[in-house]
Amino acid sequence: MIISDLQKFDTRPRRMRRNFGPLRTMMYRALDDLRQGDVRCIQVGAHDGRMADPLFDELNKGRWSAMLIEPHPVYFSQLQSRHSGNEKINCVNVGISDHPQTMKLYHIDDEIGAGYPRGLRGCASLELSRLEAAIASAIQRHDLVRKPGDVTTTDVELVRLDALMAQNGMDGADLIVIDVEGHELAVLDSFDLSEMGASMLIVECNAANLAQENDYVAVLETAGFEVFRMNADLYALHPERMKVPFSVMMNWIGLQPLTVAQKDA
Repeated sequence: MIISDLQKFDTRPRRMRRNFGPLRTMMYRALDDLRQGDVRCIQVGAHDGRMADPLFDELNKGRWSAMLIEPHPVYFSQLQSRHSGNEKINCVNVGISDHPQTMKLYHIDDEIGAGYPRGLRGCASLELSRLEAAIASAIQRHDLVRKPGDVTTTDVELVRLDALMAQNGMDGADLIVIDVEGHELAVLDSFDLSEMGASMLIVECNAANLAQENDYVAVLETAGFEVFRMNADLYALHPERMKVPFSVMMNWIGLQPLTVAQKDA
């Protein structure tokens, strides 16, 4: 297991969030060690493959394989272009839900919303209220003026994840990332998590999702996962599959094993 690039644990109470990045890296190392580098990922809501993407650094190393799912045609084009040279990555231009259907995806119009913050321009949701709340928050935070006609829609095809996996010859995944701006429960209902064989899930659960947090946790716990909140996401770890050596944990907090000093002969 490679641990040399882990930042050290920060014990200051107000700085605890600084540990989340290194902690996720430690989880990834444990997963990589478990699978001997052959980690299979599924990302639902992959966007452009980079912005706020928890898999970006790992996928760029070329070891892990992934199916990256993004329904928005513009973001999908960017995603596909970003990973075009990696044969281990399959980009799919659909959305995921609990049953096949076509729905409207609400997002910022590229031209009208050009002056909005990048994070807002990258926000897309199947729920108009979700996008409206994000716009209102960004406008207040950045002291902007709302632009008429800034929201537009794109009709997107939605399929079940288990059906999409079967279509692409996947029988399981080790790591699943779900970031779909309010549609997370429908995604979780689109496959049998207990049959997936996953060791780890990352599910977006920011302030707009807090009312559904108990529902997310219930689904994950039923499948045998322990769930932890880290910033705006839920990290679900399967205790029978995710093993981090105790020595790694000690090293993370700055402790090294003691050895008997060798005397000169």
